[in-house]
Amino acid sequence: MRLMYMGVDNRVRVAEANRVKFLEDGFQRTDKMDERSDDITGPVIVAHVYRSKGGKRLTLSPPAGYDMSAARQQLLEKGWLDITDCTVKMENLY
Repeated sequence: MRLMYMGVDNRVRVAEANRVKFLEDGFQRTDKMDERSDDITGPVIVAHVYRSKGGKRLTLSPPAGYDMSAARQQLLEKGWLDITDCTVKMENLY
């Protein structure tokens, strides 16, 4: 599946993702410690994308009124998703 997103340097990127999490209720205590952040509240999208040397975890904050279920459905049906209107809060390499 492919994602189009705006990086923290305000450049548009298209990347191959191996998993995407749509957390409509935000981070919970039971989420992985390396994925969650206490300074991010509200709905969150966590995407893991491929890189030439490992991977990158993107933590995005969708704008108010963002339809997470429609985004999830488009990703499942069409195999791509445009999330350029979501704000990237963190990019972590692993």
